[in-house]
Amino acid sequence: MGKSAQAIVQDGVLSTKDGQQTVALSDSRWGEWLANNGRFRFKGAAGHFSARREIRHDNEYWYAYRRRDGVLHKAYLGKAEQLNLAHLEQVAATLAGQDVVAQIKVSTRPQRQLPSLWYSNAIPALTKVRPPTLPPNLVIRPRLSQKIDRPVTFLCAPGGFGKSTLLNAWQQEREDLQVAWATLDADDNRLSHFWTTVLLALQAVEPDLGLELLAQIRLSFPLTPADFVSRLTNEIVANHEGDFCIALVLDDYHHIQHPDIHAMMQIWIENLPACLQLVVASRARPPLALGRLRALGAVTELELEDLRFTLDEGISFLQRNVVSPGMAYGDMEALVKRTSGWAAGLTLAVLGLNRQE
Repeated sequence: MGKSAQAIVQDGVLSTKDGQQTVALSDSRWGEWLANNGRFRFKGAAGHFSARREIRHDNEYWYAYRRRDGVLHKAYLGKAEQLNLAHLEQVAATLAGQDVVAQIKVSTRPQRQLPSLWYSNAIPALTKVRPPTLPPNLVIRPRLSQKIDRPVTFLCAPGGFGKSTLLNAWQQEREDLQVAWATLDADDNRLSHFWTTVLLALQAVEPDLGLELLAQIRLSFPLTPADFVSRLTNEIVANHEGDFCIALVLDDYHHIQHPDIHAMMQIWIENLPACLQLVVASRARPPLALGRLRALGAVTELELEDLRFTLDEGISFLQRNVVSPGMAYGDMEALVKRTSGWAAGLTLAVLGLNRQE
């Protein structure tokens, strides 16, 4: 790899600091220079960055780096043939924190475009792609976790019924699975945010999965939603063999309300590869058509009545969490019935009882 730290691209022209070489980006020599050198600086109308060539899985890709507000930001540039002036300007704008308008359509049919809805500069916090901490003295609920065994699982119940806790305990039990986790919020009710969060979750267990797709989201490459879902599915298949090798948990899906995201999810769940298991938890039933999956026996649906603590589960919870060992069985039974098996209600009751000690 050549020593090219002093090379700079400005006004569509590459030049070295010593003035020995000048190459227009429209010239074929630009590709030759990239093949023989490993770095350059870019200064454009929208911003600047340092570019480096890096090796991933025996392939060479270019990445852009820029420090902004004390934080080093990184963006995927692509292969050498993708490094034209327009693309470099787009990346510079992204790293500068400027919006770039997307040109992505909802489907292959002529429909309205989704500019600001699709593209967003914001990057989801990494805490969103890690499961929450499990509570102490957890009650294991095998009657429910054993049902999470089909290609698609939906858990739908109001807050406080233990959906997240159940799924977190389940994913820790499944040592045979790589489980990717995404906790969604209101910011994810945009195509860009939603799929960025999904890809970051998958990359937490498969670091090289979806790198180019993530770049296309951030850099507004023309890509229909159907093509995006297809490419993501193909990448997952290419990296895995066999059934249920990887699972994706989408927690708090009730924050997703935009119909275009639901439409993409509909495409995805109807074309899930055998190696992927999808688990969705929501306070409200998502507007997704599940008739075909039900007919195939490919979906599990756990709802409020399923998620209530049974009497035995509720009493076990109280025995594990109430400080006083002298609580009578009859009192525990009455408390479980009074809260109707609502996990959050029992938790509040335990807090009150423990304060009295």
